[in-house]
Amino acid sequence: MIQQTAILVGAGGLIGGHCLNNLLSDSYYRKVVILVRRPLGRTHPKLEEHVVDFDDLPRVASLLTGGHLFCSLGTTRRDAGSRAAFKAVDLDLIVNIFRAASRNGISRAVLISTSGAGRYAPLWYCRLKAEMEDRVSQLPFESLNILRPSLFLGKRPKPRLGETIGKPIMLAFFFVYFGPFRKYKPIQARVVAAAMAALAKRGEPGVRTLESDRIQALVDAMENRPTLQRQKITA
Repeated sequence: MIQQTAILVGAGGLIGGHCLNNLLSDSYYRKVVILVRRPLGRTHPKLEEHVVDFDDLPRVASLLTGGHLFCSLGTTRRDAGSRAAFKAVDLDLIVNIFRAASRNGISRAVLISTSGAGRYAPLWYCRLKAEMEDRVSQLPFESLNILRPSLFLGKRPKPRLGETIGKPIMLAFFFVYFGPFRKYKPIQARVVAAAMAALAKRGEPGVRTLESDRIQALVDAMENRPTLQRQKITA
């Protein structure tokens, strides 16, 4: 087996942290390169950490070479400070990262988006994510997987107010997540991260978009257990 290099952008977040753990423990990857704003304070024989200024696009682009790209990068309106600053990260920066990766010959990529993304979605955030998906999808990757998880279950390094408020509400109505509403069912962050590496390793050609229910079903199949459609979800 030819071991690959994994390049992870967004390792400091909830999904990124789980993804990093998975990649480091996966013998399929001989090296894991992470691009971060601040040092994570982690050491591992396979880990290569680069602290970068994401405004320095030539420097960022120079590190996006070889292997498989994983991106869970994102911010919040509150942290960004304005709608324009939010757009600069969740749209412009992500598109520029994927464009550079494509130009540098990376053929497989996995991108975290959000449930509800759509060109005509009522929320500006979801419309922005749809534009991001569309622009990345036009790049010539051999294999591109876009994951649209619903509310993440798990403890973030830095809690988000919207998730803190919304999680108890969504969990209280776990029984409604059937039929067309299954894709809005909250999902464990570790499950999303497990799906990321699995999809990159499969390398199925083309562009695929997976909602929460399909992400859950994929990981359940990997772990040889029934999909948890009828079990109560817990944080």
